[in-house]
Amino acid sequence: MRQICCNHEPCHRYLVLTHLQTQPKSFVRFARAYMMDNGLEIVPKLLPLSVHNAYQTARWSVGATYTRIKHKGFIKKQLKDLDSEV
Repeated sequence: MRQICCNHEPCHRYLVLTHLQTQPKSFVRFARAYMMDNGLEIVPKLLPLSVHNAYQTARWSVGATYTRIKHKGFIKKQLKDLDSEV
């Protein structure tokens, strides 16, 4: 998303919006406590903590890698576009 500077011309700075991601272990701790409090005790009992942590860590790692690759490609494209404008 291109920002407009105070002189109403496109600026070469880009605004990147990201959501905050919690660490996998914190998310697992919260999710398991939430399930226990809301009638889903069966899930934490059937799914061992180590497996739950491993699954969330893997998901988190894959998502972070995907985001890094996506942003790297986006930045390269934007820099290429800026070079062609000059």
